[in-house]
Amino acid sequence: MAFPERRTVDILLTTALLTAVGVYCARQVILIFVFAILFSYLLDPVVKFLQRHSLFFRNLRGPAVVEVYLACVLLIALAGYTFAPSLARSTARVLDEAPAFLNSLSSGDIATDLRGKYGWSEAQELRFRSFLARPASPE
Repeated sequence: MAFPERRTVDILLTTALLTAVGVYCARQVILIFVFAILFSYLLDPVVKFLQRHSLFFRNLRGPAVVEVYLACVLLIALAGYTFAPSLARSTARVLDEAPAFLNSLSSGDIATDLRGKYGWSEAQELRFRSFLARPASPE
């Protein structure tokens, strides 16, 4: 009788294969679960503080958790309300400038702009122009 018996090795390899396939299939759920655990650890000190110092629900964990989640939702909503208009304007401006940028990129004129902006030498500008003029290699 050999030490790792054939049947034991088969069972272990089958179990390892099924575990690997299960983890691979459930990786998104596992990732969400891990982030949820990390988020709960981040919120735990705030919950403990509110649990001790709450005006209405002293020493009750459930209402403290609800208060923290409501505060997080309100902070996210406030941040969205504050930054969304400027983000929308910036996105619209970038989309308006994209065709001109792509045109200067394809023609190589961007190398001249970068030379003036960053003080490149003429050799660096020509090297960058030749890099932009090179066709992309298929991989």
